[in-house]
Amino acid sequence: MTISERIKQLREQKNIQQKKLALLIGVNQATISYWESGRQEPNPTQRKKLCEVLGITEAELFGEIRYIGVKESKIPIVSGVGATDERGRSSFEAYEPPYDYIDFKNCKAMIVQSDSMAPIAYKGQKIIYCESESVRDGDLVFIKLKNGDQLFKRYSKNHKNMITLESINPVQYHKSIPIKETDIEFCYKVIGIKF
Repeated sequence: MTISERIKQLREQKNIQQKKLALLIGVNQATISYWESGRQEPNPTQRKKLCEVLGITEAELFGEIRYIGVKESKIPIVSGVGATDERGRSSFEAYEPPYDYIDFKNCKAMIVQSDSMAPIAYKGQKIIYCESESVRDGDLVFIKLKNGDQLFKRYSKNHKNMITLESINPVQYHKSIPIKETDIEFCYKVIGIKF
């Protein structure tokens, strides 16, 4: 489902007319029409307001990552991870946290330090990963390479066992990163985003 179809579907599910939604977000009705027809997409500020009005997260808006939650479980944010730097490599800085907690069971979190994986996750948001989940073709992953790079990317594997790590930001161009399995120190499935 495209973002335009998702906006229309969510608006109709909430039984909100385009004119009313436009008023609540602070845009004109033509803008909502452009979003729903796919001629434009909301900018980051408009996306946040749209999600507030519809009572959803940006991840739910884009349909990329499901939210899971277990209220009794808290996990520490252990560090930060960059999607890429200006050379297409990670921009990672480890730090000793005063711990921040997220309610997910058997998971850990990393803080995203770039926008190369937008609109799924933006700089400053937290990705939730699970060390016990199997990684499959097309999954989003938190991966550490033996050269020390740590990345948040979309994972794909071809029939020759070559792995490609891809950014998804449609606005910024980032080269795909081809790697071999032997280059990987660890690779964990990202199962959620904390906004």
